[in-house]
Amino acid sequence: MILKNHQLIFVFLLSLLMTATSCQGQGMTDKVTLVHRNLKLNGASYFIKGICYHPVPRGKTKRDFGSLDQDLKLMNEAGINTIRVYEPIAQRSVLDKIHQAGLKVIMGFGYNQEGYYDLQSGSYLDYVKEFKDHNAILFWELGNEYNYHP
Repeated sequence: MILKNHQLIFVFLLSLLMTATSCQGQGMTDKVTLVHRNLKLNGASYFIKGICYHPVPRGKTKRDFGSLDQDLKLMNEAGINTIRVYEPIAQRSVLDKIHQAGLKVIMGFGYNQEGYYDLQSGSYLDYVKEFKDHNAILFWELGNEYNYHP
């Protein structure tokens, strides 16, 4: 399935509007909206100051959150408020730490990740159902680098 530009824009905007998350156990609700092309978080303008984050230690090939506390501290010092990840974070404890640090996540789903929360298999919906209420998640990103991949 190949999506055209206008379809991608629609999917992206829909993914923005799908996100209204609540913090479990704290009774708070973060509401994410898009108003006249302006991202709002709880009614206030939200300007993303972000980076891509996929911590793979030197000499390793898999993502590892062993340095998360130190990384979050550095991100806070740098004024970062949002991180974008290339694949979903399935550990609730990691999302909790990100939220406690005052950061948000743009949760990315790849097209074909061999059934691991990907678009092709539809398994990304399982992730959304499980984590839709987590306040660390700003919105969902459906796909990655469509301008690069065939």
